[in-house]
Amino acid sequence: GQAVPSPSRTVGLATYTGIEFTNNQYAQAKVLANPASDNNNTGPCVRMDTNGNGYCYFGLPNGQLWLLQNGDPLYNNVPGTILIHWQVCPVPSIGDTVQISAVGTTITCKDVTTGASASVTDSTFSSGNPGIMVDQRGPSGYGLGSFQADCIPSCGGGTTPSIALTPGIIGS
Repeated sequence: GQAVPSPSRTVGLATYTGIEFTNNQYAQAKVLANPASDNNNTGPCVRMDTNGNGYCYFGLPNGQLWLLQNGDPLYNNVPGTILIHWQVCPVPSIGDTVQISAVGTTITCKDVTTGASASVTDSTFSSGNPGIMVDQRGPSGYGLGSFQADCIPSCGGGTTPSIALTPGIIGS
C-alpha cells in the first residue's frame, strides 16, 4: 500500500487495501512534528471506508479521538447525538508512536511509547480498514512516519502490513 498526500491546503484520507481486515484492527504511526494550530489533524484511523467514515486519533496538539462521517467529524451539537471528540486520547510527544484500535465496540487510543491510553465505546462503524488522515489545511504541517496496521490479534499469514511515509512537514 501507499499513502498519497492530498493536494495542498486540503484533507486527504487513505485506507489500507492490501489485505482484507477483520472487525478488530489497529493502525499506528510515529509523530514527527507538531502542528502550529488546531486546524491540523493528522493521524491513524480504523474502520475507514472509501466514503471517509471511520475513527481517527489525532495526537497533537490536543489528543483527540474523532468519529468521521463522509470525511467530516461528527460534533455533539444536537442533544442526544453521539460524540467522540476532544481531549479523550493521550497527547504524545514528538517521536512517540500513536495507535488507535477497534475491538468490538471498544475504540482505544494509545501512546505506544509511554503506554498511556484511553477507551470509549461506540458502535457507529463495525467494518472498514485501517487508514490515515492527512490534513493540510493549516499554515504548517504535521509529520507522521512508520505507519503500520494489522488485525487484532493478527490477520494471520504473511507479514504485518505497513507502508513507508516520507518523514517531513506537510503543508504549504
